[in-house]
Amino acid sequence: MVLTPPAPDFGAGIDNYQPYHGQTGCDPTAKPGVLEIRDLLRSTYGRPDLGIVRPCNAVGTSEHKEGRALDYPFNANDGAQREQGDALVNWLLATDRWNNPHALARRMGIMYLIWNRRIWQASNHSSSAYSGSSAHTDHVHLSFGWPGARKETTWWTGRQSGLGGPEMVLFRNGTIGTYAVQSDGNVYGRGQAAPGGLFGPWQQLSSQGGFVGRPSVVQFPDGTVSVYVRTGRGVILGTGNKGGPGSDFKPWQQTSPGGAMAVAGGPVVVLRSNGTLATYAVLADGSVNGMGQKVPGGDFDHSWQRLSEGGFVGRPSVVQFPDGTVSVYVGTGRGVILGTGNKGGPGSDFKPWQQTSPGGAMAVVGDPEVVLRPNGTLATYAVLADGSVNGMGQKAPGGDFDHSWQRLSDGGKFVGQPSVLQFADGSISIYVRGTDGGFWATGNKSGPGSDFKPWQPV
Repeated sequence: MVLTPPAPDFGAGIDNYQPYHGQTGCDPTAKPGVLEIRDLLRSTYGRPDLGIVRPCNAVGTSEHKEGRALDYPFNANDGAQREQGDALVNWLLATDRWNNPHALARRMGIMYLIWNRRIWQASNHSSSAYSGSSAHTDHVHLSFGWPGARKETTWWTGRQSGLGGPEMVLFRNGTIGTYAVQSDGNVYGRGQAAPGGLFGPWQQLSSQGGFVGRPSVVQFPDGTVSVYVRTGRGVILGTGNKGGPGSDFKPWQQTSPGGAMAVAGGPVVVLRSNGTLATYAVLADGSVNGMGQKVPGGDFDHSWQRLSEGGFVGRPSVVQFPDGTVSVYVGTGRGVILGTGNKGGPGSDFKPWQQTSPGGAMAVVGDPEVVLRPNGTLATYAVLADGSVNGMGQKAPGGDFDHSWQRLSDGGKFVGQPSVLQFADGSISIYVRGTDGGFWATGNKSGPGSDFKPWQPV
């Protein structure tokens, strides 16, 4: 048997095919997902790679200039190495036990790969002859979409326990609920029996599988909840209590269009002051879009309103203010957070997008979580490129973010988007998915603004 790298046993939920996002800027720093795949190939085949980054002044356009392409050597004119290169490509493009084609390439977020005069492109799900300037007979070239480069796809988030990021909800009785996608691609929920108590067992909320990413949960004034989750097909499905708080959930219903309007990142659904729901998501073209109900409890109108051009990735974070206006914050492929908000009152057009976080060594690799604090300022929480959780805030309501991250954890431990709960006394708790596959939590240890307790597994 020809050697191939080891792979975890994943559940049925899987990532969309990566759309083609070619180089748009220059940041020749190797991205964390690409580094990990490089190390995987090195440990499997025992040869050094041929490089990830390329200088900005090099000729041509290339994802190497953004640190999200990898060249690994195989010699197509050497029988043994050609067999290895073929086996690697076949391993990446094989159909898994859940009948997901091109499974590992999709899980790694690979945008295209080239080897021995052939190219496979995720954008059209197929291979064809390659006639570029290099025949690629001396190496396999892997180009990653931004989610894969940032370790946001299920090769990373679906390993170990297989859980997607947690969605934490503070119920009106003071208890906390957790909602997450598990390794079988289904949605589960669990909660505390009493405030501050232990969490009960997971309750399965779906049976059809195919869900990916972090759910979005809406709590209504009567205590019922609705849950919205993206599927691997790029559509959003929703469900809710059908007989009052804590009752069983209704059948899942599709709430977004698919096809060219497929959703590429997790959705955020919010309850507006008029009782209708609004959905925000990044679509397959990298643009941020919004969509809503026309009347409370009605269907979503299935007509996305475009809020940006392309270049965005992941799950938005949405803040609603007392006056009914909203602000939307989303990560970009460059590892920075951009934000916008209504400029003329509720429902009005949005302002131009503004950068709200530093980049470079402080690049964000998980989706941001932005919350409105009791004093009217905003606080942002995110996982940075070193795997640490950090926080940053405004000094005054409506002011600039101070662009100085406060480190809340050691590095190398966390992935994805934090979930933040604010309590009546102004203290907060932060929940994040660990690289070990579990959920970890911390919170203020002596009141609002105080230091955080040690991180604990939950």
